[in-house]
Amino acid sequence: MKKSRAVAYVLWALGALGLGGLHRFYLGRRTSGWVYLLTLDLVFVGLLLDYKLIPAMVDEANRALRLPPDHSQAHLPNIVVNIAAPAVTAPRVIVHEVIKEVVKIRCSYCGQLTNQGTPKCDECGART
Repeated sequence: MKKSRAVAYVLWALGALGLGGLHRFYLGRRTSGWVYLLTLDLVFVGLLLDYKLIPAMVDEANRALRLPPDHSQAHLPNIVVNIAAPAVTAPRVIVHEVIKEVVKIRCSYCGQLTNQGTPKCDECGART
């Protein structure tokens, strides 16, 4: 189930009432959730730090949801090379053949194929 920033911030706000770390449990960070719960959000310093970190933690949790269940992509090739077919020539007309080579790499987060020259994955936005 996709994680929401609004829910994470509501759970984060409960940290001021002594229930710190609930937002971390929600985002799948159980170990740090227990640390925050048992130490009053690291003596409320963690509460202030997480205010800025929650958007990145929610994005990371949502990216992790798109991975295969075993989180391994060893069975998927990392690089795929596609070579386009030459242009069709009309009879009695000389046409230069254009061959375009497209190299695609697999995103380490979501597993989608992306063009090699793009800095970010088209699917999840992660850096390639």
